[in-house]
Amino acid sequence: METIAAVLGGVLIGALAAALIGAGWWGRKLKASAERVARLEQARQQSEQASTQLRKQFDQMRIEVAELRHQADRQRARRDTPAPAPVDETPDLLLRETPVEEFPATMILPRKPPAAAPGTAADEPFPATMMVPRKPPASS
Repeated sequence: METIAAVLGGVLIGALAAALIGAGWWGRKLKASAERVARLEQARQQSEQASTQLRKQFDQMRIEVAELRHQADRQRARRDTPAPAPVDETPDLLLRETPVEEFPATMILPRKPPAAAPGTAADEPFPATMMVPRKPPASS
């Protein structure tokens, strides 16, 4: 009986030691997996926030592009519309009354060319120029 109690005590102590070792080993694995799950959850939330922000930016840019297209269409429409035809004012000018002038009309006569001196050739197209001789180079 004593041997059975000693064997049962040894088995029980061995089972407790195995349970403690297994709990420590599985505890570390569970803790590491829980940390990985927490990191993955945090990364998922960050990517969800980033995608939400990108959707907002995309929608805003789409609205801006639509506005710019609308402005470009309006400018193109303004540019493509023909300008109004010029109004012919000739008949209107002919129907106007002539204004009364306060001063009499004057006529400006062209200047008379200077009279040619007697004994010179008046038929020359250009006036004669005077040639000045060069100074001799200074020798040093």
